[in-house]
Amino acid sequence: MTAVAWLSMIAATGCRDSAWTPMGSAEVVLSEIELGGPPEVSKRIDSDENFGRTVMGGIATGDSLWLRVADKLTPASAAAEATMSIALASALPHSPDKVLALVSDKYPL
Repeated sequence: MTAVAWLSMIAATGCRDSAWTPMGSAEVVLSEIELGGPPEVSKRIDSDENFGRTVMGGIATGDSLWLRVADKLTPASAAAEATMSIALASALPHSPDKVLALVSDKYPL
C-alpha cells in the first residue's frame, strides 16, 4: 500500500521540483519513465528547459543511475540527441566502461 501511495505522489507531482521530489533525482526520473513511458519523458526534455538541463547534467556526471536514465530514453529531436551526445561525452571520463557499453549498444559512435 505504501508503494502505491508513493507512486501516486510521484505521478501527481509530475517529477516537478518540490519538497517531496527533488528534480535532480535520477530515481524520480526513472520512476517517471516507468509511469509515463520513455517517449513522454523524452518530449519533456525538449519542452521543459530546466528539466532537460537537470537530466543532461545528471547524465554528464557518469553516475550509474543517470546512465540508466540515458539508456531508457531516446531523444525526441535532433537537438536533444546532440545534447545527449554531449552529456555522454562529458560522462566518459567519470565512468568509461558504463558509457562505452551504453554508446556501443544504443548510440552510434
